[in-house]
Amino acid sequence: MSGLGTPATRRSQQNHEFSSPVSIDADVVAVAARSCSSVAGLSSGPFGDVATYLPNRRIIGVRETADHLEVRIVANWVPSLSQVGEQVRAAVRPVAGTLPVDVFIDDIESPTYMPEAVGARESARRPQGKEGL
Repeated sequence: MSGLGTPATRRSQQNHEFSSPVSIDADVVAVAARSCSSVAGLSSGPFGDVATYLPNRRIIGVRETADHLEVRIVANWVPSLSQVGEQVRAAVRPVAGTLPVDVFIDDIESPTYMPEAVGARESARRPQGKEGL
């Protein structure tokens, strides 16, 4: 025997081996996504598994599959999250080749706490004069 196993064993081993058809430059994708003003950073997803694995390092938030490119981000606080997705998709599309780009917003970075803004909002809600009593 050659030590390769039966055809069924070889198929089983092939199906369980990790393989990633890396044809995009994940570093370039990450830079393009981070360059968007509405992006606070990249995210590794809810289970921490979204990344491109390279020798001695990994690029979180970018994962290529056979049929799409996944980009996971943490968005800055903005009025429209759909615009964030479109902005990231537009930035990444030129480096994604023919793959469709799926953008996932895993978290939203809250704006810097500004007590004067909060105080202004609260005073605007308080009734003024006797009619509010």
